[in-house]
Amino acid sequence: MLNFFRSHTKTVAWIVVLSFLLWGAFSVTASLGKEGRFAGEVFGKTVSFQEFSQYYRGSQIFSFGQDLPDDPDVLRQVTWQNLIYAREARRKNYKVSDDEVHEELMRLMANQGLAQADSSAYQGWVRSVLKMEPHQFENQLREVIRVQKMLKEVSRISLEAPNDTEIENFNLLENSRIALQAAAFPTVKDAEDFLEKVRNPASWDAETAKIPDQVMSLPEASLAETVQGLRMDSTMALELQKLPAGGISEPIPLGGKIVIFRVTDKKEVPNRPLTPSEKEALAEKVRDKKKQLYFMSWHLNLMKQAGLRDFTAGSSNSTA
Repeated sequence: MLNFFRSHTKTVAWIVVLSFLLWGAFSVTASLGKEGRFAGEVFGKTVSFQEFSQYYRGSQIFSFGQDLPDDPDVLRQVTWQNLIYAREARRKNYKVSDDEVHEELMRLMANQGLAQADSSAYQGWVRSVLKMEPHQFENQLREVIRVQKMLKEVSRISLEAPNDTEIENFNLLENSRIALQAAAFPTVKDAEDFLEKVRNPASWDAETAKIPDQVMSLPEASLAETVQGLRMDSTMALELQKLPAGGISEPIPLGGKIVIFRVTDKKEVPNRPLTPSEKEALAEKVRDKKKQLYFMSWHLNLMKQAGLRDFTAGSSNSTA
């Protein structure tokens, strides 16, 4: 509803995505001794149901400019993430003045068409629309500003400028396109035995026809999309890109299987030097990618340090 975070803070766009994709690694069930008395624990300290409820409601209001899915479990996960961020920001002693809260409050009111609202109208709007008391809303706003300060500092990390090899590889990943067939096997020996049968690429179709349940076709995509879709290391994708159309890869460990790929089609990046403007544009994208990876590492480390013990998981939550 209230989009506090501004689009110029690129870090913010990653937060909700991370909360969806990475949360499961950190949510730990509770000991029976405290379950029912507290919502959970983070950083070794208990979290009351009252505090959890405040952040749950805050997560609905301050949704980082994103529309959260209508899923109580996702909102519960985002709530814990926001609470952990807030405690870390307080631990790092980020200060938020009353003037900063007032300034942001005025912006939010203007965005809602209430720029000229008096105190009574403002309080009525908070109570009727947000279902909160004004002091609760302002406390949540203060925490959001505190967290944003922390995230902005994380996003300003100074990283080494990308070298020519990094730029060239990024160009290949983003602009080369490839279509694949994949044959997956449970063991290295099974994959190696199959590879011997298809050393002559002309035998691929006949051999894969014998194992249809183990074969999958992957439509044309950029190498970067292939990396993301298959959760493949980028160096593996770059090795696939070197194969000619019709070429067959060596066995590759992937997703608990041993996979052999056949390149069914490919479109290569034009073989010419990059212009200075092209090189700088790619270098900026590489820097952004490095920042994303740095943020992901920071986020993962913070979640591990928090040691979340979620006592609300699987229970009927009155905050919903």
